[in-house]
Amino acid sequence: MSTEFGQRCSRSLFVPTIEALRIMARGFNLLEEEDEFMFSCAHCCLRVMESVFHYGNSWAFVHIAAYGRGFVAASKSTWGLFERQKMEEMVDSDMTSSVCFLTGVCSGAVCVILAASWTFATHKHYTATVSLLAFFVGYLMTRIAMALPHACVACYYVCYAENPSNRLFDSTIPDQLNLMRTDSDVVAPTPRFPRRHLMT
Repeated sequence: MSTEFGQRCSRSLFVPTIEALRIMARGFNLLEEEDEFMFSCAHCCLRVMESVFHYGNSWAFVHIAAYGRGFVAASKSTWGLFERQKMEEMVDSDMTSSVCFLTGVCSGAVCVILAASWTFATHKHYTATVSLLAFFVGYLMTRIAMALPHACVACYYVCYAENPSNRLFDSTIPDQLNLMRTDSDVVAPTPRFPRRHLMT
C-alpha cells in the first residue's frame, strides 16, 4: 500500500513539470526569429518534450486507478488510445487543468485580500506572512476541491478512447472531432507579433 501510494505521489510531482516544459517549448516555437540556430534549438526541445510527454502525462492516472499499472506503462497506453482514436489534438487542447489552476489562483487572491486587510488593520507587522499563507491555503483548498471535476473530465476522455461505441456516450466527442477534422470548428489562432514590432 505505501509503496504503491508513494509511487503515485512521486509521479504526480513530475507531471506538472513535464507539462510546463512542453508548454514553454511550444511557446518558443511560436516565435519567428532571424536566428536559425535558436529556431532549430526550439524545434529540438519541442520534439524532446513531445517524446517525454508520451512517457509521462496526467491522463495516465486514470489507467493507474483503474488497472493498477505503472506510471510509464499507463502513460504510454493512454496516449496510444488517444492516437488510435485520433483524439490527440482534442485532448491536447483541453482547458480543464488551466481552469482549475486559474480557479485556485483566484481563490488564493480572494483569501489574500480578506486576510491582508484584516491583518493590516490589527497586526501590521504580520501582513506579508499572513498574506502569503492565506494565498497558499486558498489556492490549495480550491485545487483539492477542483481535483474531482478534473478527474471526471480525464476519465470521460480515457473511457471514450477505450470504447467509443459504448451506448453510455453521447455524440459530444465525435461531433467535436468531426468539427476539428473538417476545420469548421471556430478556433482562435495563436497570436503572433507582426514582424515590424519584432524589428523595433
